[in-house]
Amino acid sequence: MISQILLGALSAVSFVSASPVLQARGVCGETSRLVCYNEGPQGLDLEDVKYAARFLRKIARDGDSPRWTMSTDNDLDCAEWTMNIPGSGSVLVLTKQINARIVSSVLYEDIANTIDGGEGASDADRGNSLLACGSNGGQLGVKVNRQNPAYQTAEFRERRLRSSGIIVKLVKNPNPDDD
Repeated sequence: MISQILLGALSAVSFVSASPVLQARGVCGETSRLVCYNEGPQGLDLEDVKYAARFLRKIARDGDSPRWTMSTDNDLDCAEWTMNIPGSGSVLVLTKQINARIVSSVLYEDIANTIDGGEGASDADRGNSLLACGSNGGQLGVKVNRQNPAYQTAEFRERRLRSSGIIVKLVKNPNPDDD
């Protein structure tokens, strides 16, 4: 009898610990740290990577909105979106929201700096950007310049936007000639 009770208790414990409903919510399985795709190299042309960063800076300066905003109606769906960069050649720039429970909004300029380290970047800045992955491609959380006044606006606060929760991925463009 005691052995049956213990067996039942152990079964209940394993059921509870294995239940995904009762586990803590993660951040969609990916983090903001730098990951280079060395195991599955993408064969990116670094000039295309630099072009993508320049194009995003142009959007930041000349576009209707300086921000890239990601949200979802489903707080369990970590969306991955393609950034439309005409003429990007070998590179496809993706963004992924890694915390679907918030509305993430970052500046295009910050995405560009995440890719190439920034205009006039030092070797250290480039080493902390996606350029450090070379032609292999990779992913990295957006490096946000929190001192930028765009993150201090009333709209940013009122909409409860967050300057976190987005990673940038550089992968091989499956259709480089369709640009």
